[in-house]
Amino acid sequence: MEFAIAYSKERVQFGVPIAMHQAIQFLIADMSTKVHLSRLATLELGGPCSTRAKRNTLESSHAKRFAADSAMEVTTDAVQVYGGYGSSRITRSRS
Repeated sequence: MEFAIAYSKERVQFGVPIAMHQAIQFLIADMSTKVHLSRLATLELGGPCSTRAKRNTLESSHAKRFAADSAMEVTTDAVQVYGGYGSSRITRSRS
């Protein structure tokens, strides 16, 4: 996500960085929210377990699923920010 944000500030389209376009701003805001909430859930439940072991297991499973789904969605959105560069393959010439 951080790389996609930095790229959006560098890439210019229609005379302005793409980070200034509302669609990209919404995309980045959604990405940031998903990453932030995934981190919060993981940190909250990643500490030492208390006596509520069953509840911690269930909540940890929810946090894991949410974080995994969010990671995939954020990665897909980051590819969208990169546009054509997000799906191109760089080949190096052999010297």
